[in-house]
Amino acid sequence: MVGDVSADPKPAPRHVATAEEWAEFHAIYRGSRCRVCGGQYEELHHLVPRSQSGDDALGNLIPLCRSCHQKVEARDKLARMAVRGSLIASHRDYLRRKLGERWEVWLDRNYPLLDPEEIASLTGPEPELELELPPGKPCPTCQRRIPYPPRTDSPATRTVSYRVPTDEYDAHRDVMEAAARHIGVFERPHWQWQLNALAYALVLQDESLRGFAHREAA
Repeated sequence: MVGDVSADPKPAPRHVATAEEWAEFHAIYRGSRCRVCGGQYEELHHLVPRSQSGDDALGNLIPLCRSCHQKVEARDKLARMAVRGSLIASHRDYLRRKLGERWEVWLDRNYPLLDPEEIASLTGPEPELELELPPGKPCPTCQRRIPYPPRTDSPATRTVSYRVPTDEYDAHRDVMEAAARHIGVFERPHWQWQLNALAYALVLQDESLRGFAHREAA
């Protein structure tokens, strides 16, 4: 039916990554945890399947262990809900670009959120003892990070924002996340600020960068 946004996307040309690109993807996610169970990541799952022209791109890849990857591919409801809970801005941006205005309908259909009764029917009664996770660690079920407790000595904070050219936005986000993972701050609160502070310090320490913009313009 024309205009039926509930249908899955039709096959279209997809980006197939080179061996070098795959090596880079795995390097970026090295040390990451499975987005379903919290175990060690072993494989990368395509959010939009390759059969539906899903690209080999960071915005379309989810790190999973082999067991959970099999569950997600088998359309296990709890595993798919956990994947959805782990999505970050770059994943949603990819879905918008790939699927257009129907992306949210597609997401609800393929990675649905479950109501409490349905979750209970799939998991059984809750255990008496709750799993205690340290602040900053992701919940193994929903992947949301455990919040840090408020501290009386925490400094007051303000929001800092800047604009990025539209055609460079996705690359900018991917590079930021890759750099944060590389130096080990991605799992910390306010990782963007920590990454920027380190980058600025390195620039100021490197005399070879003095006047760089003027040399480029010349």
